[in-house]
Amino acid sequence: MNDNEKMLRLLRGHVPLLCDTCKKALDYIGSGRYECPLCGEIILDDFGKIKEYLGVHGPTPAWKLARELGIRREIIDQYVKDGSMSMIIPQNLSNLP
Repeated sequence: MNDNEKMLRLLRGHVPLLCDTCKKALDYIGSGRYECPLCGEIILDDFGKIKEYLGVHGPTPAWKLARELGIRREIIDQYVKDGSMSMIIPQNLSNLP
């Protein structure tokens, strides 16, 4: 298994499938957000959690996102690498004054 396959498997493991409340299958509605068609509950995957956090707190170092949200650093680094999250401050810039 190459590095890309490992990352894809890691990212897939963080996608919610069922509603926490009624256990119905969720519908993907975009930007890391999933909605239960039965009760309307919105559940976020890791991408959605990061996006919501950045929307409130602005640009944030990746290490802080990992600590605050409990999301593995490899996942956050992948979002930086592929350009999905431009408000994450990469490791090599997060120590600047």
